[in-house]
Amino acid sequence: MPTTVIDPEPAAVGGARPDLSFAASNSTVSALPPRGMPLVVSKDELYFWTASWQASEARADADIAAGRVHSFESANDAIAYLIEHDQT
Repeated sequence: MPTTVIDPEPAAVGGARPDLSFAASNSTVSALPPRGMPLVVSKDELYFWTASWQASEARADADIAAGRVHSFESANDAIAYLIEHDQT
């Protein structure tokens, strides 16, 4: 039996699409989403499952775990902190 694999259409957001892997058996080919990605994703949320977005999420998680975060009582306190620590 011939087998055809169709490249999924790129998403509307910048041509991004999630990184899919494929599993083949004698009669089927299954698209496997990245670990943790829901099986069905709306087009509006597809960008959040691109490799680049997920890499950014992983970096943010690492920063949080390492304590590289700041909390503020108000937006004014956050702005004052940013001005005080401006590195430009």
